[in-house]
This record gives sequence, structure tokens and C-alpha cells, in this order.
Amino acid sequence: MSVDAQLENLSLDETAGSGVTVEIHSRPERKARKQLEGLGLKRVPGIQRVTLRRPKNVLLVVAQPEVYKAPGSDCYIVFG
Repeated sequence: MSVDAQLENLSLDETAGSGVTVEIHSRPERKARKQLEGLGLKRVPGIQRVTLRRPKNVLLVVAQPEVYKAPGSDCYIVFG
């Protein structure tokens, strides 16, 4: 049974009451996450929102991001 078919079979009451979250990632994102594990990046808890300022007054806002930090530098990776 495919993942889509399994998700259709779940009702909102079952997922909300059990406290289980279902995360579906694309194949390239899964591959990127696996590479991050190999680099030793650590997840940063407690970040609610990330705002990036681009040229020409363009703002990119990511709500509920997953943020990873390199241990020896100020390099951050944001998923969301």
C-alpha cells in the first residue's frame, strides 16, 4: 500500500489524539538529510521562525523550520 493511500485511511481524530506526527519528505530532501547526519551537524531546538533578507527588499520567512548548526562555525542549515 502506498504512503498516500495510508494517509487517506487515517482520520484527523486518530492522528491528533495519538500525538504522532507524519512527515513526508521528497527523495532529494531525504538524501540531503542523510548527508547532514554524516557531517555531524546538530539540530538547534526552540527556533519558531527564520527570516532571510534578500536583495531588492525581498523577505523569505520560514515558519516552524528545522535548523541545524555546524559545531565549529556559524554555519546554519534551514529546512522548511
